[in-house]
Formats: sequence, C-alpha cells, structure tokens
Amino acid sequence: MLQVTVEQQDQQTRLILAGPIDDLAGPVLRATLPQIKKQVLINFSAVEYFNSLGIRTWVNFLRVLRDGREVAYEHCPMDFLQQINMMPALSQGVEIQSFQADFACKSCGLEKTMGFTCRVSKEALLEELGRQICERCGSSLSLQDDAETLLLFLKE
Repeated sequence: MLQVTVEQQDQQTRLILAGPIDDLAGPVLRATLPQIKKQVLINFSAVEYFNSLGIRTWVNFLRVLRDGREVAYEHCPMDFLQQINMMPALSQGVEIQSFQADFACKSCGLEKTMGFTCRVSKEALLEELGRQICERCGSSLSLQDDAETLLLFLKE
C-alpha cells in the first residue's frame, strides 16, 4: 500500500511517495491535501510501480492538487515518464525537475538506475544519457529506452 511522508518547509510541502500507486492509493493521496501548502514537490524515488488504475487515480489527484498550487515532480521513474509521454494530463501544469533512468551493460550484465536533472537542455541530457560508463567493466551503458522517446516530456 502507498505510504506518503509529508515534509513542510517554509511555503513548500514535499510529498515522499513509497510503494505502489494503484487503485488503493486514492484515499491515501486525498488525505494529504489539507496539509499541502501553495508549492508542492512530489518525490517519486520510492514508488514501486503505477498500474492502470493508479494512473487514473493519479490524474484525479493531480486535478485537485493543482488547484491554486504550484506542483513539481522529482525523481520520476522511467515507467512514469513513459506514461507522461503517452498521457500529457499526468504532467499538465507540473514542472518535472528530475528523473531516474534505467541502464544496462551489455558486456557484464550490470543493471543500474541513475538520476538526472531537467535543469539542462534536452541536447545536454541526450549527451549525458549517451555517455554513461559501467562502473564494473568500463563499457558503455545502454539506456533501457530510446533517449529521444524518453525525453518527449521536455517542452523544447
């Protein structure tokens, strides 16, 4: 079941999500609304997965959350970005600050998730995604998705 940690700092609320976002997440998310200030930063680093009912739940939550608030996402998992690219309503009116991308080494089999900031240009991100090196064997790491497709969410 989804767990939400609420951290308050000045005018900003940070929601740290942990667990699955599924059909059971709605009441948990709605319960946080009275605590959320004008600016909200949502941390997805510990989200296990989104299922189809979770996507619907998230769209409904976001619709209410955005009302009178500035919303930003951090540490978006790659599968959530793929959903955002197919359903822009998941990020409408939201600043995506950072994301996580999954890589694999074809030489030694290492799998690794790495974080990236969106505060640079799309071209710079494409370069950065393409130059990741395996810490185990020194070979190039391969992104587990097409980089151009993954970064469709960037508005450039």
